[in-house]
Amino acid sequence: MDRYSDIRRALREICKTEGNYIFTAEVDSVSGQSCDVMVGSMKISEVRLCSVDDGESGNLMIVPKVGSKVLVMDMSGGDMRDLVIVKVSQTESIVINGGKLGGLIKIEELTKKINDLVKTFNNHTHTVKTTGSSSAQSGVSDVPMSKMQSLSKGDYEDERVKH
Repeated sequence: MDRYSDIRRALREICKTEGNYIFTAEVDSVSGQSCDVMVGSMKISEVRLCSVDDGESGNLMIVPKVGSKVLVMDMSGGDMRDLVIVKVSQTESIVINGGKLGGLIKIEELTKKINDLVKTFNNHTHTVKTTGSSSAQSGVSDVPMSKMQSLSKGDYEDERVKH
């Protein structure tokens, strides 16, 4: 028997079912849009992280941590040629639409920094020197006449996406 026949036979025994096979494995390594997993002492290579090939550029890709448990589905009905991760126990990262926009913000920290800036702006003054009179004068300008309002995270938070 060839290697894939051995894998099919072992999975049939594990799953005791026909059709699409779903089995638990441990992540051995991750590279790009695929990973290698271990089922017992058997290594299975090139298991996709996304159900479609363009997962890195146009979809949601969940990258599992090495050593974590995953559910793998054989979408080829036992031929072991179309394997995809369908659930992970521990996540290394999540990439949405290729990650072109960078990481998600830490909303509480951003709100604090913005409000510190608002406070500094609202309390900001300038030293003013004037000439042209019989004596030079100096002083401090007034704070701005219209003050900025503090922000709350609800002003810019999309609560449908959490991390």
